[in-house]
Amino acid sequence: MLTQAWAEQEPSWVNSSSLSSTWAPVAKRQRQPSISCHSYTARVGDGNPHQNHRFTQVSESLTCASIGCTKYYSASETVSYSISAGGGGFVYLGFDVTRSRGWEEGTNCPADPWQPACLWVQTDLTAYSAQRRTRCHRLPSGEQVSDYASADPYVIYAPNKRQCGLTYHCRNGGSHCSKKGGSYLMPCGPRGTSFCNYGTEDGWGSYEYHRVPSQCR
Repeated sequence: MLTQAWAEQEPSWVNSSSLSSTWAPVAKRQRQPSISCHSYTARVGDGNPHQNHRFTQVSESLTCASIGCTKYYSASETVSYSISAGGGGFVYLGFDVTRSRGWEEGTNCPADPWQPACLWVQTDLTAYSAQRRTRCHRLPSGEQVSDYASADPYVIYAPNKRQCGLTYHCRNGGSHCSKKGGSYLMPCGPRGTSFCNYGTEDGWGSYEYHRVPSQCR
């Protein structure tokens, strides 16, 4: 009788079908916490920052037809960041750089007889390496479970907030004056950030700063 009474009062949750349909999924969810992942951009190592220099012709080339000729130029220029092929977006990553840098200048440029004269602007850049990464955490604890590179490294070339080169300067001769908007990058500056060298060693910081130093050739 006692056995029969207990069987009659047996709650429904002790039967096998109830265990499999109600408690088993809950236990399974508890054994497998959810994972949350997000992407971010980080330096590759210390970013390997180097100083680069972009030179842009900001005036038309004008030729003097007399001795002692001087041409007056008024120009403005904005140089924005650039990214190596296959790269992601712009990020500061702690460097003292900006997305773009603008100048406006008026100056007289002397020219040799029958030789073109033109106005150029120099922009000092910091080149640094970045990479997209993915980081995952276990919820709800927040414990980090992985952090891995999710794309190839790329290089960001961004104007320095502190410009310490020639900025605007005059050039003479057909080999130095071509067309307005022409530019080139000198990608072999010294390692570091916002580097200023006003000496003349190998051309860096001197009057001939725009000429390609030997280590760039």
